[in-house]
Amino acid sequence: MNAFERNVKRIGDCALAFLALIVFSPLFLLCYIAVKREDGGPAIFRQERIGRFGRPFNI
Repeated sequence: MNAFERNVKRIGDCALAFLALIVFSPLFLLCYIAVKREDGGPAIFRQERIGRFGRPFNI
């Protein structure tokens, strides 16, 4: 694949990803609302762990 083809593929991949994000964002919102309503906690799980040299970091 030459440079032109790589650039065309990159632009196509980004455009498709952007379109998919727009199409599926209502579904993501419904999932967020369902989790928030059912559990009451955050929809995205976050946990603090101890890392290198004993420094905490979030996953």
